[in-house]
Amino acid sequence: MASILRHHASTSAIRPLRPSICSRSSLRSRGYVTATPTTHAGDESHHPQDGSLEDFPAEPDDSESPPPPPSSHSLPAEWARRVHERKRRRNLVAMFQDMGSTQTRETTFQAFHTLNRAVSPSELTISALMAAGAHMGHSRVRTRPAFLPYVYGRRANMDIIDMDQTLAMLRRAASFLTMLTEKGGSVLWVGTDVDGVKKAARKASERVGKYSYHIADRWIPGIFTNAGSLLGTEIMNGDYLPDAAVFLNPRPNLGALRECNVAMVPTIGIVDSDTDPRIVTYAIPANDESVRTVELIAGVLSVAAREGVRRADLEQARAEQMEGQMEQAAAAMERDSIV
Repeated sequence: MASILRHHASTSAIRPLRPSICSRSSLRSRGYVTATPTTHAGDESHHPQDGSLEDFPAEPDDSESPPPPPSSHSLPAEWARRVHERKRRRNLVAMFQDMGSTQTRETTFQAFHTLNRAVSPSELTISALMAAGAHMGHSRVRTRPAFLPYVYGRRANMDIIDMDQTLAMLRRAASFLTMLTEKGGSVLWVGTDVDGVKKAARKASERVGKYSYHIADRWIPGIFTNAGSLLGTEIMNGDYLPDAAVFLNPRPNLGALRECNVAMVPTIGIVDSDTDPRIVTYAIPANDESVRTVELIAGVLSVAAREGVRRADLEQARAEQMEGQMEQAAAAMERDSIV
């Protein structure tokens, strides 16, 4: 122990002392020493630590007045910048609010909204599809090989459908319906077997209105291929075939799909993982056993078809207005020629 103490004393004796905060060099560096150090005669050089005041920055004086406030000329520019920033933020919120940037009752998925509050294809989001259960497929044993490109993965021995492809293919089918109804085409909605699917088909047909029909009870075999015997020759002479058919549950209506293929009627269908997507013209990979999913997709397609009807009506109104103006101009020219 004594040897340890002696060693500590010896090492502490040779340890350099910490310079005091009141030393001359410290005071000079802080600007408190104003006198220059004396130099020996004939020695014009001085120690680096004993320089003049010009070599050390002086501390700011607390007695100095604070910086002046911004002039009145800069205030309007600052206000204009803040107003512009607030407007920019409001525009961003308004633009992204429908996409879910702000969670409100309108942007949050509600189960009872799928039937009565349909959304447009541009407003539909992947979160709404997943909340409706559209991503749930069947077990891997029941999955068709042709459906594998639309499978995102597997969880608990159940295939998960890729919602990115579902949304893209749903919007493609919606664009087709908009273009079809804009040209005056008719749409047939087919939904059978399940009460929720029947209501979705009936509601979609009512939402479109003009040139839209639905079959909710049972598909009568031969309604397209044997229409002469079922409907009569008068119907056969007319245009009785729809321009497109939307199948909300294609698997129970395979006979109707065959008749549409024979009659060359384009088809749109919600295809699950246990169904071959090639049986329809425009396949929408989704869970067809979920009533919420069927109502959501049927609502999106019906809104797209209604948009085409609205455009057609607007174009017809413009044409009638133009025709009326031309008739008025012709009548005015005829009166002028008579006079």
